[in-house]
Amino acid sequence: MNLIHPNPKCKFGRNDMIVSATYVSCSAAPIGPSDKEARKGEKNDWCLQCSDAPPNNDAEIINLSISLTGTFEDSNDSEPYRYYLPTTIYAM
Repeated sequence: MNLIHPNPKCKFGRNDMIVSATYVSCSAAPIGPSDKEARKGEKNDWCLQCSDAPPNNDAEIINLSISLTGTFEDSNDSEPYRYYLPTTIYAM
């Protein structure tokens, strides 16, 4: 794979919440929540996968931005991303 943009990044709201992204093979058509994952032979496109989201102790919706260059100068929009409160187990 010849990468034009070898350093993609994902920003979870703030500049101190930036993680790396990697290229993964995927299918061109988006799949729904009840659809099965595409087979290897059907994955003929490239998508970006963000590394784990940085921890956040607040339940909130933040803006998720993706940058192919890693500088976010190429990113003019965002999508909502929801953080949930961390799971706590008090007894078993």
